[in-house]
Amino acid sequence: MLSWVLVMNCASIPALINQMLKPDFYPHPVSKNIQLIQTHISYILLTGDYAYKIKKPVNFGFLDFSTLEKREHFCQEELRLNFIGAAQLYLEVLPITQDGEQYHLGGTKKPVEYVLKMHQFPQEGLLSTMLERGKLSESDVEELGKVVARYHNQTETSVYIRSFGEVDKVRRSIDENYDILITFLLNIHSCFFIASKINAFVSVMEIYTCEISVCGIRKFYCLTVLNLTKNSDLLMLCTISLLQSWIWKLVKEKI
Repeated sequence: MLSWVLVMNCASIPALINQMLKPDFYPHPVSKNIQLIQTHISYILLTGDYAYKIKKPVNFGFLDFSTLEKREHFCQEELRLNFIGAAQLYLEVLPITQDGEQYHLGGTKKPVEYVLKMHQFPQEGLLSTMLERGKLSESDVEELGKVVARYHNQTETSVYIRSFGEVDKVRRSIDENYDILITFLLNIHSCFFIASKINAFVSVMEIYTCEISVCGIRKFYCLTVLNLTKNSDLLMLCTISLLQSWIWKLVKEKI
């Protein structure tokens, strides 16, 4: 799993999150120091046995969590979709209610926010941590690709869903993400690095679109899984997983 920590002072953290950093917010025992992890779209609170994720009220175009209804919907969708591959981690979506200035996990009043409750896993299991410690092997990356493939083999599909795997749509989605990402990058070399990876990713997709009809589908997919897992930098791990997911969508329709 991938994540990064954004350090913020207490004044810039919403009142709800500040309260969720306190042990008495929870109906179960928690660690002495509750840890807050942030991504650009979520707050994740690690309490010891459980992790709680709240979606930020943001709209980046490619995702929209700007209303309470949308955040509830996407919490439920995250639970539903991840339950397929990680049922042991994803538990339930809970409402958060408010009484004056006090927030409550659950409660009988109208919800003011929703939170996804999960079993907490050791942070040493993050790909970023494994990479930094030199513990991420080629076989780990190969297994990652196979796990992604097996996941997609269990998912529903349709003409509409398959259309999102077309090269033009993938390129458009990546470009939209990149346009937003570069506003947060101060290092011009990072921008060039990411852009080069994006271009390489799309180029490989275009090549595979042509070649997949030439060789046997099953043989093609197996070779792809093996050959694409020879890069060890973190961004390439993301690229590999995305590419193998896309390839499996093609394979699934042709087997």
